[in-house]
Amino acid sequence: MTLERIGFPIPFNQRELWMLLEPPNFHVGARTWKKAINMVKIAQQCGLGKSKYQSITPAMVVEILGTGLLSLPLGLEGKMLVTKNYIEEVLNIASEMLRVEQERLNRFSKAIDSLE
Repeated sequence: MTLERIGFPIPFNQRELWMLLEPPNFHVGARTWKKAINMVKIAQQCGLGKSKYQSITPAMVVEILGTGLLSLPLGLEGKMLVTKNYIEEVLNIASEMLRVEQERLNRFSKAIDSLE
């Protein structure tokens, strides 16, 4: 995403304008406790560092969760709080964060596929 595509100042009708980037987050069922442990271990080794066991009853569920998180206020009451240059830099940082999270997901997917 580029600022040229969005425009500046960014028009918004809400009270606040935020930029949010959240890490990948999904839940997977595991048939055995051993498989759940292995899945969390693999996810963490692939860089999905906040992965954990979500529940063990009635089913074993693993939460696969990345680490990239960005939450920034950009505007308030219809006015921008930041400069165009700031937003351009934040977009560059967010794009890199997304690329890194995608690489982690790709590594995780390959590691899981190799188990079969």
